[in-house]
Amino acid sequence: MLRVFFTERDLSRVQVLGPDPLWETVLGLHQLTSAGEPAFAAWRRQALEAVAEQKLQAAVRLLHELAPHDARHFPDFITPFAGAQGLRPGLAALRSTPTSQIAKELALTATTRPLPAWCRSLAAGNRRLLGQTADALEAVFEGVVAPAWDVVSCHIQDERAHAGARRDPAGLPSVFRWSPPVLHADFPFAHDIHLAGRGLTLIPSYFCHRTPVALIDQDLPPVLVYPIDHDPLWTLSGTHRRTEPVALGALLGRTRARVLTALGRPATTTEVAGRLGVAVSSASEHVKVLRDTGLATSRRTGGAVVHALTPLGEALLAGELPDR
Repeated sequence: MLRVFFTERDLSRVQVLGPDPLWETVLGLHQLTSAGEPAFAAWRRQALEAVAEQKLQAAVRLLHELAPHDARHFPDFITPFAGAQGLRPGLAALRSTPTSQIAKELALTATTRPLPAWCRSLAAGNRRLLGQTADALEAVFEGVVAPAWDVVSCHIQDERAHAGARRDPAGLPSVFRWSPPVLHADFPFAHDIHLAGRGLTLIPSYFCHRTPVALIDQDLPPVLVYPIDHDPLWTLSGTHRRTEPVALGALLGRTRARVLTALGRPATTTEVAGRLGVAVSSASEHVKVLRDTGLATSRRTGGAVVHALTPLGEALLAGELPDR
């Protein structure tokens, strides 16, 4: 059981962040290197093919040794807070991690499980090994997570919009249970976090499953990564059937291809803009082009106009002919 103890000050200091590529890479790797959950079966097949084709075995092995799927903890420096700003800022923060922080977190991790021998050199300040760790994260992200990133980020942005609308603990997702002043969640072991006025950062994650993930170093600002709900249709269609994002971008232009992907789940113009981080005017323009070419349709629901893909748009996204 996880227990997070709030003070009065913490109640107004809850924030929900958007997609974090480093967290998704580490947790995606957990799905890749374990028996995995059925919801990720289609992605796992595609990812395993990518690992073989792109010769990512060494990168996967390095990260698996540092953060295996069955570990009670793994070091926090591989998922720095800057990852919420994007892949490049996250990797830059990782590469500049102070040796003292690396040594502390590896020592904490070593109290829960044996670490590979090379971690001793990493803890002693071997910056080459730190660079190799960053390189491995980048390679695995680009090879196995990036092809599904539009789907992943859209789902996370939807969750962020929903959870962020009510930032008090009582309005948090169902994975959490609020019994003032303590937030509870299922967890692999007994673990208490005392916020002590520092607030709480929540990071919704696509590849996190069943229970939240907490940082090992409780001196760091408190962070909880938690699993989002998955659309059952995703498990049926599978990202492996979708047209490659690069190919869609070459055909439609990168932003329009992302709008097409975002409309895999019906949305208003404002929701599309929020999912992709673009201006509402830009999203509106791209939706209009998709509608004019028969790839999307719009209908009024109450006071809002909701856009969705037509069968032709769904077929283009899936990379297969529509049913006749």
